[in-house]
Formats: sequence, structure tokens, C-alpha cells
Amino acid sequence: MDRDKLDPEFQYQGDEYYSDENHVSNFIVISNSKNVWVRNISALHFVTSVVQSNAGSKWITVQDCESREPVSQRWGGRRFIFQMNGQLCLVQRCLSQKGRHSFVLQGSEASGNVYLNAQP
Repeated sequence: MDRDKLDPEFQYQGDEYYSDENHVSNFIVISNSKNVWVRNISALHFVTSVVQSNAGSKWITVQDCESREPVSQRWGGRRFIFQMNGQLCLVQRCLSQKGRHSFVLQGSEASGNVYLNAQP
């Protein structure tokens, strides 16, 4: 007997998620900037990043921020919630819900970055 067909309790049910990408991809993008402070923000349904610091950025602080329920496909460069590609960035007390790679350092320029008390 096939147990899965007889008892619905044993049937696999995957998590439902929304993959529509026809909306804003990034919330805050920081490029070629110094001494930037981002704090106390909440983001809902973004595709890629809530805060993204690009190369050429330095001394960025991201504090007490949260990302809730990202809406995107689950592959490629999507759902990289707090993405620090600059230098000497501090991300502290931030929350990421359902991120694929919630706290990311990318690129050869990314150095001296810290994630403190982060909650994936």
C-alpha cells in the first residue's frame, strides 16, 4: 500500500510563495557615498535588496531595519536583503524574513563590513 495516497497527513506540502517580479526591486541603493546612515525602516515585498551599498561607498551604518515577505523568484541575485558591497559598513539589529541570502558581502571591494545582532 502507498501510505502517502491513503493518509493526507503524510503528503508533502511545500511552502507557498509569491514570485511576481513586476514591482520595485531595491528599496535603498547607496552608490559612491560616504558617511551614510539608514535607520528605522521597514520594507515589504521587495525583489532584491532593502539596503544595497555599492562599490565606492564607505562608512555606511544600517540600524534597526527590517525586511518582511519578499516577493520574487528564489534564484539568481534575488532576495539579497542587506547587501554590502562597499567598505567599513555596519549593519546592526536588522531583521530579514524569508531572505535567500539575507546578509551578503559581494565583490572584491567589500571589506571591513560587520553584521551585528542580525536576525535572518
